[in-house]
Amino acid sequence: MRVARKTVADLWAARGRAGLVVLAMTTGLAAVVCVAATNAILAREMRRGFAAITPASAILRTASFDTSLLAAVRRVPGVALADAGRTLVARTGADGDPRTVLLYAAADWRRQRVNRVRAQTGAWPPPPGAVLLERAAVRVAALGTGAPLVVRVGTRAPVPLAVAGTVHDFSQAPAWQEGVVYGYVDAGTMARLADTTGLNELRIVADRPADPSRIRDVATRIAALLAERGVRVRDVQIPTPGAHPHQGQMDALLGIQQAFAAVALLLAGALVVVLLGAMLVQHRPQIGAMKAVGASRRAIAGMYALWILVLAGCAESVALPLGVTAGRAYARFIAEMLNFDVTDARVPAPLLAALVLAGVALPLLVSVVPIVRAASITTREALSDVAIARVTPGTPTRAGGPRLVALGVANAMRVRGRFALVAGTVALGAAMCLAALDLGRSFQGTVAVTVASLGYDVAFAVSEARSPEEIAALVHALPGVASADAVPRVRALAADARDAQPNAFTVQAAMGRTPTSLVVQGGRWLSDADGRDVVANHAWLHDHPGYTVGDSIGLRIGGDSTRWRLVGEVREVMAGATLYAPRAALDAATAGAARTTIVRVVAARHDSAAVRALMAAIGRTLDARGIVARGIVSLRDTERHRVDHVLVITRFLVALSGACIVVGGLGLGTLLSVGVLERSRELGVLRALGASRAHLVVLVVAEGAWVALVGWACGVVLSVPAAALLARAFGRTMLGTPLDLHLSAGSVPALAAVTAVVALLASALPAWRAATLPPRALLAAA
Repeated sequence: MRVARKTVADLWAARGRAGLVVLAMTTGLAAVVCVAATNAILAREMRRGFAAITPASAILRTASFDTSLLAAVRRVPGVALADAGRTLVARTGADGDPRTVLLYAAADWRRQRVNRVRAQTGAWPPPPGAVLLERAAVRVAALGTGAPLVVRVGTRAPVPLAVAGTVHDFSQAPAWQEGVVYGYVDAGTMARLADTTGLNELRIVADRPADPSRIRDVATRIAALLAERGVRVRDVQIPTPGAHPHQGQMDALLGIQQAFAAVALLLAGALVVVLLGAMLVQHRPQIGAMKAVGASRRAIAGMYALWILVLAGCAESVALPLGVTAGRAYARFIAEMLNFDVTDARVPAPLLAALVLAGVALPLLVSVVPIVRAASITTREALSDVAIARVTPGTPTRAGGPRLVALGVANAMRVRGRFALVAGTVALGAAMCLAALDLGRSFQGTVAVTVASLGYDVAFAVSEARSPEEIAALVHALPGVASADAVPRVRALAADARDAQPNAFTVQAAMGRTPTSLVVQGGRWLSDADGRDVVANHAWLHDHPGYTVGDSIGLRIGGDSTRWRLVGEVREVMAGATLYAPRAALDAATAGAARTTIVRVVAARHDSAAVRALMAAIGRTLDARGIVARGIVSLRDTERHRVDHVLVITRFLVALSGACIVVGGLGLGTLLSVGVLERSRELGVLRALGASRAHLVVLVVAEGAWVALVGWACGVVLSVPAAALLARAFGRTMLGTPLDLHLSAGSVPALAAVTAVVALLASALPAWRAATLPPRALLAAA
């Protein structure tokens, strides 16, 4: 009981400094709890929500087939569930602002079992002549109240579809990120739009849905069955079993945020060491007295451990509810952004218990060394007067200016370990803030450089039996077009037994020298003399890790298998898995296969209005010639959609970094408060010798400014490798390749201003105390 009373008394006597440490611990722990709660809620709810739709193990896109084939597919060994439907690509919006519409019709909406679509508002199932919009696509469609969705399929006349309600399709990527309008119609409406009653998509659930090799075997059997029935397989997609399309990205990004929050907590732990070390120095006479009357080392250590536990308990009592509340709100925000629902926002009890334990264990662990050292001191050493402050020769008592600043700097560095800890907290906070800003700039810069290197303004795809040269010439003749090129591409599958990747990929014709958007990272680019040689981009090599330059690759294109030699690898941002092949060799290997021509157009003027007008002219011209164009898009729009992916993420990282800066400011305030207390006798002597209150304010502020300046400078230096690590990890997560490092130089002076403000605020209370207490009180406090 006496130990508890002394602990409370000691904390009350140091309540100002203890309050700063509690606030710092609360900030760091609340950040950790917030991100940990967000991670737990999102991971659980995403898995639960995704499992509820019975996600497809494999999706096969094919030529048209009828429902009789679906029954045969369901009898294939290894097929647990199978649904069929038809997907149709259309467009909506004005000619200068077209938006892609992806329409889907199930063979039987009332019996859908795979990738189930859930009704939200309005009618269900989709009524004849109407469309249900995916809920996240409503704002992409940009329709007025009661307005129909006017869709245009190919060169046919626009068809208005009444919007009869909304649905939730968790199997799709969020519409706002892709810029696509997802719509759902009945079979009759689809037949009218597509001019056929056939189906073109199979969704399969394997009997062992978590086994990728089993899924591949089942997909292979189904593809063989379709080939026997004369149905061509255009594409096979096998997602990561049980994982949402954005699951990996979400996990990686939340992991980065957790690391930022953990740093904030570690910085708070460093402040515990600062405060405890200073208090133990002041308590040395008390420790000596307690030892003189028989107190054991264990009892003394236990008393100060209790002191730390009280601080940790105070911090946890605020940080836990605050962090959980913020985590729930952030989880709902991210869920809305990724288009799924949080039906249960509870934080798992084991996680809460672990966070409570961590909130207690961390300050105790960082306090072990100073507590053991203080408890082990001898009685004689403890009772010796080592804390007598003195006025050193040359100490200014009346003169101000540089001499006071110099003394403030010297005071800051009297206890080097304490100075290093506090300056380190400021440095880490500054480094993390700059690194987060540099990350956003690096992503934007990488995408912008890629867009500039691509060099075109508008792109679209044409699935027509027309030569690429004919389409390019047609577009090039339009007013406002500086140049146009068209290249063929096909979809292919790996045909090697050792290649476990089942998904289809693109094989595109290479035209001339290396495009400026590609960076050769191994081997070489293609030459005119090459035959069946290919160059792989980094995304293809990521999906097919067993290949290196010089290997032979088996490709299945249009039902035929051929072998090609891998001669090079390139880095390509903003592209999926792609192989590049010589035009002549690709033409020879793809005779009879379905090909798509990609057309890239460079506008004479690059402003938004001119590009929109050009897009409208291209659409009208192709329609007049009966050429069906898919996805007429502006490259700038694509860039904007990419950048929108990361804006919220980088802003939250900056917010977490701000928490670290706050912790650093609290540490600075603690350092200055402890310094004023330790040097009370010195300050009292200065006042007695004639130093003014303004002199003491300058002395304390100079001390804080020096610590902040050193922390800021070190933070600027540390931010460069931190930004490089973030750019590497973030780029691999979002783009499959490290980002180009773009440093946000303009943020350095802005951060200096923020650091200066933090230093002034941290210095305010200690400076006020030093300036307002009379000399007698300062001498008595020593």
